[in-house]
Amino acid sequence: MGKGADASKGSWGGHCVFVPKYDEHSFTCITWGELKTMTVPFWKKYCDEAHALLGQNWLTVKGSPDGFDENQLKTDLSCIK
Repeated sequence: MGKGADASKGSWGGHCVFVPKYDEHSFTCITWGELKTMTVPFWKKYCDEAHALLGQNWLTVKGSPDGFDENQLKTDLSCIK
């Protein structure tokens, strides 16, 4: 079994991380108490699921960003396979 970027998918078992920042080049995650940068190729190779967290209070008129459309979000998410 390889290590690091040379490891085969699934060889280390599952690991859940929080990704508070991303752009078109990378994802920044919090893992083992540290910020780590994941490249897009790394993400595509090793990520097998992702979840978006939205609190109920965030979806209220006072908490949501101006123009946020919850129904459109649900429609968009239903298109992801």
